[in-house]
Amino acid sequence: MGAVHCTWYTVVMNVLKEILLKTDEEDYKITTRFVVANTFTGVERKLKGQNIITIIKIDEGEYIALVEE
Repeated sequence: MGAVHCTWYTVVMNVLKEILLKTDEEDYKITTRFVVANTFTGVERKLKGQNIITIIKIDEGEYIALVEE
């Protein structure tokens, strides 16, 4: 499973459940969805109606979608 590296820490993507972004105006709750699909379009179809922020390909046929709640 993929990981995001930073000089201070490493985030193993299959452990990441949600991100909470706080701004002066609003708070945004971003959740992760692990999706098995052949293409990015396949991920979009499986998550139809959800507010997808980004899709990350982590392996062949495996994706992580970040979705705003």
